[in-house]
Amino acid sequence: QDIQVTLPYGSDDGVLVVVRDLTGREAFSKVMPLSQNNNFIIARDLLGQLTAGVYIINASSENKDYSKKLIINK
Repeated sequence: QDIQVTLPYGSDDGVLVVVRDLTGREAFSKVMPLSQNNNFIIARDLLGQLTAGVYIINASSENKDYSKKLIINK
């Protein structure tokens, strides 16, 4: 299963996606492209690397930052 994150802005460059657990420990970090003509990223690599729990996804590009809570149930 993929994780899709919709961003409130677009970018021609990649978006840095960083996922941290609630203690602030980095669990995932990767520059990812936005889908063509849409403002979302699909993190296919992400789900297999995360254990069950609550995480914060931070996406940043062009001096803009976006955060969203992610809950993984396995």
